[in-house]
Amino acid sequence: NAGRGFLLLSGSEPDLRWEQFVDAVRRLSDHFGVTDVVGLNAIPMAVPHSRPVGMTVHGTDERLIGEHKPVFGTVQVPASLAALLEMRLGESGRDAVGFSIHVPHYLAQSTFHDGALTALNAIVDCTGLNLPNDALVQAAGENRAEIEREIVSSQVPELEERLARLETRLAALRDERETLAGEAGTVIE
Repeated sequence: NAGRGFLLLSGSEPDLRWEQFVDAVRRLSDHFGVTDVVGLNAIPMAVPHSRPVGMTVHGTDERLIGEHKPVFGTVQVPASLAALLEMRLGESGRDAVGFSIHVPHYLAQSTFHDGALTALNAIVDCTGLNLPNDALVQAAGENRAEIEREIVSSQVPELEERLARLETRLAALRDERETLAGEAGTVIE
């Protein structure tokens, strides 16, 4: 990565002692000179797999979010170690940004390479790191084909109807957001 190093913290979220864990990460960041922190997670959502994968971007500073406007405005969600880490890093003056990838709820317990590819691309866009994605692009294509085969062979008549409803709801939500954005622009003018 052209001389730019990075550290990867991966593993299961501990059940206890979150503040101690956050303090340990903060000390490691100091020791290794970490300047930017990027967090990733996935959220099961009522979205179809056939659409581009969405994400919610959050961070310690508005400028880190960039063009990624919130889909839902302000929301309250259950606590997580990643959220606490992001908040505590911000309180200590560090930049931290997180990407919550929107995974179709019916695939939440399955392999969904498009979600992983979206996460990897978000990291690359945010950090400028040159991370290879060719194998993941291929795996995502194969995974999409496998999902389609499973849907067709499922012999669950309601499944295609449910997916069509998800498509319709998503399109209606996007139309509503565009209309509201247009109305807001008119008011500002």
